[in-house]
Amino acid sequence: MSNFEAVNFFKVYYSHYTSRTMCIPPNSVVLPKGSMSAKATLRNSSKNQCWHVELKQVGGNMYFERGWTKFVDQNTVNDGDILVFTYVGSSLFDVTVMGPNGCMKSIFEQQEEDYCEIQGDDKSEEIQVLATSNKKTKGCRGKGSGSKNNKGRVEDEDVELYIARNVNQLNPCFVVKGRKHRDNELYIPSDVTKHYNLNLEDEEEITFIDPLGRKMIGKVFKWKDGRICIHGWKTVCVINRLNSHRDVCICEFLLHNKEQQDDDQGQGPTNCIKLHIRRGNQQ
Repeated sequence: MSNFEAVNFFKVYYSHYTSRTMCIPPNSVVLPKGSMSAKATLRNSSKNQCWHVELKQVGGNMYFERGWTKFVDQNTVNDGDILVFTYVGSSLFDVTVMGPNGCMKSIFEQQEEDYCEIQGDDKSEEIQVLATSNKKTKGCRGKGSGSKNNKGRVEDEDVELYIARNVNQLNPCFVVKGRKHRDNELYIPSDVTKHYNLNLEDEEEITFIDPLGRKMIGKVFKWKDGRICIHGWKTVCVINRLNSHRDVCICEFLLHNKEQQDDDQGQGPTNCIKLHIRRGNQQ
């Protein structure tokens, strides 16, 4: 049961006023009569990660206090960001962090301890690794990653033919066919990093380039066991309306790309992933 009543609201973040506490818009949260404080849970909309904060009434205004600073720090909230609070019930708010332009931001957690427990290993991901010869190397494929019993999904043969025709054979690539959990992370198969000697640094920024030429920024995260993923994948999926049950996304590292080299002259090396999206049939 909830220890207060609430409605949905939003707030523009400015560190000068809201870095330590955040004043909640009037009448957005109502405490029971005679109560001056309560506990609330904030859950970001990119992951099932939660923060506990204290609600406190001061001088007729309601504030998020104890626990708020940790939420701000671990969700990389910056000046001008828009925070949208959706009240779910049972003292729980879903929080969406958007940039000043109104687009949803990718949320990069700062510490490994903040994550939920890993469920399974590389085999839990529906990923297919392809070598430069277009012959499939021994990769990671989840259950149902083939075309069998996947109505509407792109056929494996169609994907391989597309890669042969449209992907630079000097560039490493891998195929993402869906995720069962941790949808803000793009796992980089170890076969790819080892075969191509890819050196991705922790917290290094990666630029995703979608089929329309739009660029989105992700950030590398390295696990202690050596696995590598890129945070910010959910933003890519949302903007491109990827359907995890039908669509297939081919990720191509642009290691050998003349246009990219021309763009980067004088700016130093950058890591870019070009996205090729193959749409499945709607049923």
